[in-house]
Amino acid sequence: SEAPVPPCLHACIEESGLRGLVRVVDLPHPTVFSYGLLRPRICISSALVMGMSPPQLRAILLHERHHMKRRHPLITLALDTLADTLFFLPLAGELCDQLRAQMELEADRAAIHGAGRTPLAGALHRLLTHPQPLILQSGLALNSFSATQARIDQLLDGKPRGWRPSLTGLASIVPAVSMVCLL
Repeated sequence: SEAPVPPCLHACIEESGLRGLVRVVDLPHPTVFSYGLLRPRICISSALVMGMSPPQLRAILLHERHHMKRRHPLITLALDTLADTLFFLPLAGELCDQLRAQMELEADRAAIHGAGRTPLAGALHRLLTHPQPLILQSGLALNSFSATQARIDQLLDGKPRGWRPSLTGLASIVPAVSMVCLL
């Protein structure tokens, strides 16, 4: 159910230029995400708001604002549809996961630019160590690549680790190309 906007969050919403675009839901676990295909919005749980400092809340809102401005909810839907359609090509799924991870890294850079590295790092640390952790879709391990690890690397030294396709993903191309050539 929708909850009232706490004063500390209200100030961060105003500072971030997000008036009327943030909904607070009463949930016992931390969650935040952008939603909406044509008119994106931000959903944030009351548990997340209560567990963050104002600078951390601002960093989170700036991260999600970047997702909204770049229409990442719509792009994510397209990527998921593509990966599901090409389920027989593991490399397609890996590439879609990589693109989702890149969207997270871009949003982190926007948050760092607007709020600083320390508030974003603190917010990510609190989310990752919370007793009821936020389920980060971008936190899935992909081969030897982890989007969460890439985000941490970017926070620490400004450079995320690179992605390499798996051998399974690469091997899946051979039969696909062979089938196309036969047709």
